[in-house]
Amino acid sequence: MDNDTKTCPFCGEEILSVAKKCKYCGEWLSTEKKHSNQNITWYIVLICIAIIAFSPVSLPVACLIGFVAGIVGNVIQKTIVEKK
Repeated sequence: MDNDTKTCPFCGEEILSVAKKCKYCGEWLSTEKKHSNQNITWYIVLICIAIIAFSPVSLPVACLIGFVAGIVGNVIQKTIVEKK
């Protein structure tokens, strides 16, 4: 096992040279993991923007669909009652 140490660039503590994450401050030392977390944050931001942008549009559309479905259902029910 390699016991060489290095200094964490974020908190200055001595950590193993093979460490991928600092056990003292919790920062990731590899850039690959850091980019992965940034991508997840970016996707969450995009989803929030989409929800905020499309909510005002989707609510009236859902109400319109419900209204039309109610009218169609009422017409069908009247047609069935009249045939009896």
